[in-house]
Amino acid sequence: MSRLALAVLLAALVACGELPRPFQPEYKGETNPLLMPRDRAGILVQPIQGLPNGAEFAATLAEKLRDEGIVAMTGRGNSGSLMLVGDATPNATGWSVMLSLLDPHGQSLGALNWRLAAGELPAATPALAKAVSGVLYPDGPVPMAAKPVLAIGEVTGVPGEGGRALARALEFNLKRTDVTLAESPDKATHVVAAVVTIAPPRGNPPNDVRNVDVRWVVRNANREEVGEIRQTNDVPARQIDRNWSEIAYYVADAAVEGITALLARTPMPAR
Repeated sequence: MSRLALAVLLAALVACGELPRPFQPEYKGETNPLLMPRDRAGILVQPIQGLPNGAEFAATLAEKLRDEGIVAMTGRGNSGSLMLVGDATPNATGWSVMLSLLDPHGQSLGALNWRLAAGELPAATPALAKAVSGVLYPDGPVPMAAKPVLAIGEVTGVPGEGGRALARALEFNLKRTDVTLAESPDKATHVVAAVVTIAPPRGNPPNDVRNVDVRWVVRNANREEVGEIRQTNDVPARQIDRNWSEIAYYVADAAVEGITALLARTPMPAR
């Protein structure tokens, strides 16, 4: 059984007590990146600078990339997303566009020069999407085995509607990846559930903190545990009740990378 440890320390809080952006994972998995599709967590297509209606063009390009079988989105990606950025320079017939594909750390995975004629937007996007696919997979798309279908199971340990908030946050963030979500566990190949432990307050108000520990467990359709993701942080005690929905979002966002990596290297169960 594989275990992924996601342990993060919170930054110091300012006097106003605003909730920090915590739970960014320090990934310590055993995943071999060569065994994973490069676009596993999606490609975030940024507006092309200098191009008229660059944001609209980026949205159309993302749509055509999805037609090529590549997970692509605009707006906000997640911590594991690749990024496609570009600059357009006017020329005599239209624009010269330089596109760069970056990994989540901003390192270049490849670049592409493309000429866009005036008046051909957005008609040029299908051909451009194929060219971007060639940068992403120069030897052709990676053949995909049968993909896991994931259901979000029970979240326990959070009072009131907190469990549902965390489950919804995870669903929202998983939809930004290429993970297929099932409506119910009986229609899934894998189920992810969470146990949340919130420790009693430590310290003196208003500076007291509570440790929030989240253990995500992924099981296959045979109910065999295939791995877990663990997150733990100290959070200001006053934020637990006041801003749990916001905390839940950052917890889920940070967990997605580990969950998708775990699914990528998990064999499909025999049914």
